[in-house]
Amino acid sequence: MKLVPTFDLLSAKPYDPRYLASWPAEIYDILMAEASLDARSQAYQRTLRDMPYRLAPMHILHTSSASLAVDSFKLILLPVWMTEILFSGREHLVLINGQNGIVAGDVMDGNSKEEGENAGLKEFLSGLIDG
Repeated sequence: MKLVPTFDLLSAKPYDPRYLASWPAEIYDILMAEASLDARSQAYQRTLRDMPYRLAPMHILHTSSASLAVDSFKLILLPVWMTEILFSGREHLVLINGQNGIVAGDVMDGNSKEEGENAGLKEFLSGLIDG
Protein backbone atom coordinates (compact mmCIF):
# COMPACT_ATOMS: atom_id res chain seq x y z
CA MET A 1 0.00 0.00 0.00
CA LYS A 2 2.91 2.38 0.60
CA LEU A 3 3.90 2.12 -3.07
CA VAL A 4 0.44 3.13 -4.39
CA PRO A 5 0.82 6.89 -3.62
CA THR A 6 4.00 6.93 -5.74
CA PHE A 7 1.97 6.30 -8.91
CA ASP A 8 0.68 9.12 -11.09
CA LEU A 9 -2.92 7.89 -11.09
CA LEU A 10 -4.08 10.61 -13.49
CA SER A 11 -1.89 9.18 -16.24
CA ALA A 12 -2.77 5.53 -15.49
CA LYS A 13 -4.49 3.73 -18.34
CA PRO A 14 -7.86 2.04 -17.81
CA TYR A 15 -7.55 -1.67 -17.20
CA ASP A 16 -7.59 -3.89 -20.25
CA PRO A 17 -6.88 -7.63 -19.87
CA ARG A 18 -4.93 -7.59 -23.16
CA TYR A 19 -2.14 -5.71 -21.37
CA LEU A 20 -1.48 -8.83 -19.32
CA ALA A 21 -1.44 -11.39 -22.14
CA SER A 22 1.43 -13.82 -21.49
CA TRP A 23 2.60 -11.87 -18.39
CA PRO A 24 2.38 -13.17 -14.83
CA ALA A 25 0.08 -10.96 -12.79
CA GLU A 26 -1.47 -10.83 -9.35
CA ILE A 27 -5.20 -11.55 -9.22
CA TYR A 28 -7.82 -10.20 -6.86
CA ASP A 29 -7.53 -11.69 -3.40
CA ILE A 30 -10.45 -9.84 -1.79
CA LEU A 31 -14.09 -9.44 -2.79
CA MET A 32 -15.17 -6.23 -4.54
CA ALA A 33 -17.59 -5.42 -1.68
CA GLU A 34 -14.75 -5.75 0.84
CA ALA A 35 -12.47 -3.61 -1.34
CA SER A 36 -15.19 -0.96 -1.55
CA LEU A 37 -15.49 -0.78 2.24
CA ASP A 38 -11.70 -0.57 2.56
CA ALA A 39 -11.53 2.23 -0.05
CA ARG A 40 -14.30 4.11 1.75
CA SER A 41 -12.43 3.81 5.04
CA GLN A 42 -9.17 5.00 3.47
CA ALA A 43 -10.93 7.99 1.86
CA TYR A 44 -12.49 8.94 5.19
CA GLN A 45 -9.20 8.60 7.08
CA ARG A 46 -7.37 10.72 4.48
CA THR A 47 -10.08 13.37 4.69
CA LEU A 48 -9.84 13.39 8.49
CA ARG A 49 -6.07 13.78 8.29
CA ASP A 50 -6.27 16.67 5.80
CA MET A 51 -9.30 18.44 7.29
CA PRO A 52 -7.49 20.53 9.95
CA TYR A 53 -5.22 22.02 7.28
CA ARG A 54 -8.09 22.75 4.90
CA LEU A 55 -10.39 24.28 7.51
CA ALA A 56 -7.87 26.19 9.66
CA PRO A 57 -8.43 28.21 11.81
CA MET A 58 -11.73 26.41 12.52
CA HIS A 59 -11.68 23.52 15.00
CA ILE A 60 -13.43 20.25 14.21
CA LEU A 61 -15.64 19.01 17.04
CA HIS A 62 -17.22 15.94 15.45
CA THR A 63 -17.04 14.03 12.17
CA SER A 64 -19.01 11.12 10.81
CA SER A 65 -18.73 8.95 7.72
CA ALA A 66 -22.44 8.08 7.82
CA SER A 67 -23.29 10.07 4.69
CA LEU A 68 -20.10 9.23 2.82
CA ALA A 69 -20.85 7.27 -0.34
CA VAL A 70 -18.59 5.79 -2.99
CA ASP A 71 -20.13 6.94 -6.27
CA SER A 72 -17.90 5.03 -8.63
CA PHE A 73 -14.68 3.19 -9.07
CA LYS A 74 -12.51 2.11 -11.93
CA LEU A 75 -9.97 -0.61 -12.41
CA ILE A 76 -6.52 0.55 -13.41
CA LEU A 77 -3.34 -1.31 -14.10
CA LEU A 78 -0.50 -0.46 -11.73
CA PRO A 79 2.69 -2.14 -12.89
CA VAL A 80 4.75 -3.36 -9.95
CA TRP A 81 7.82 -5.56 -10.16
CA MET A 82 8.18 -7.66 -7.04
CA THR A 83 11.17 -9.71 -5.98
CA GLU A 84 13.13 -10.84 -2.97
CA ILE A 85 16.85 -10.42 -2.64
CA LEU A 86 19.20 -12.21 -0.27
CA PHE A 87 21.38 -9.80 1.70
CA SER A 88 23.22 -10.40 4.98
CA GLY A 89 21.65 -13.83 5.33
CA ARG A 90 18.07 -12.53 5.09
CA GLU A 91 15.58 -12.25 2.27
CA HIS A 92 14.25 -8.74 1.70
CA LEU A 93 11.09 -7.92 -0.26
CA VAL A 94 11.68 -5.30 -2.94
CA LEU A 95 8.88 -3.59 -4.91
CA ILE A 96 9.55 -1.42 -7.95
CA ASN A 97 6.98 1.02 -9.31
CA GLY A 98 6.87 0.10 -13.02
CA GLN A 99 5.63 3.58 -13.94
CA ASN A 100 8.47 5.67 -12.49
CA GLY A 101 11.05 3.27 -11.00
CA ILE A 102 10.52 4.20 -7.34
CA VAL A 103 11.76 1.35 -5.12
CA ALA A 104 10.16 0.30 -1.83
CA GLY A 105 10.65 -2.63 0.48
CA ASP A 106 11.01 -3.81 4.04
CA VAL A 107 14.32 -1.99 4.47
CA MET A 108 12.87 1.31 3.28
CA ASP A 109 10.05 0.89 5.82
CA GLY A 110 12.50 0.50 8.70
CA ASN A 111 11.31 -3.03 9.52
CA SER A 112 14.82 -4.42 9.38
CA LYS A 113 16.31 -5.00 12.83
CA GLU A 114 19.79 -3.55 12.42
CA GLU A 115 20.52 -0.02 11.20
CA GLY A 116 23.88 -1.11 9.75
CA GLU A 117 22.14 -3.77 7.70
CA ASN A 118 19.66 -1.16 6.42
CA ALA A 119 22.46 1.12 5.26
CA GLY A 120 24.30 -1.76 3.56
CA LEU A 121 21.23 -2.99 1.75
CA LYS A 122 20.23 0.51 0.64
CA GLU A 123 23.75 0.99 -0.73
CA PHE A 124 23.53 -2.39 -2.50
CA LEU A 125 20.14 -1.51 -4.06
CA SER A 126 21.39 1.92 -5.08
CA GLY A 127 24.30 0.29 -6.88
CA LEU A 128 21.93 -2.02 -8.75
CA ILE A 129 19.66 0.81 -9.81
CA ASP A 130 22.37 3.31 -10.74
CA GLY A 131 24.68 0.75 -12.32
